Amino acid sequence: MKAEQCQWSAASGWNPQPCSSTLGVSAQLVLLFGDAKLVSTEQCVAQIRQAFPKAHLFGCSTGGEIQGSRVSDGSLALTAIAFDHGRVATARARIEGVGRSSARAGYRGCPLRSPLITRAPGSQHADRRAQV
Repeated sequence: MKAEQCQWSAASGWNPQPCSSTLGVSAQLVLLFGDAKLVSTEQCVAQIRQAFPKAHLFGCSTGGEIQGSRVSDGSLALTAIAFDHGRVATARARIEGVGRSSARAGYRGCPLRSPLITRAPGSQHADRRAQV
C-alpha cells in the first residue's frame, strides 16, 4: 500500500499540491476530511478529481482536522491511497427506514470484505464503499 497526504488552508492553499502527487492515476481511494463549506465546493472536488482521476472519493465534514501531529480548523486533510492488492468498489442501497439497520446495506448482493457504510445527510440511500 502507498499513501500520500496533503492539507489545504486559506493561508497557504494545498501543501503539497495534489496535482504534484506521485500516486496520480494509481490512487484507488481518496479520503477527504474538513470544513463542510470547503469539502462541498466544486473547485475543491474538481482539483482532487483531476489529481486522482481513478480514485473513489470519500469524505465528510469535521470539527477539526488531524494530520501528522497537527490539529487544524477550517482546513482540508486529504489522504490518497493506492493498494498493492485488491480493489475499491462503490455501490448504493436504499434503506427502508430509520428503524432498519444500515449495516444490511453493506451486504446486499455483493460480498464485501471490508464494508464502509455512510449515509448522505437528508438521504434515504446508503453509500457502500469497500475494498473487495
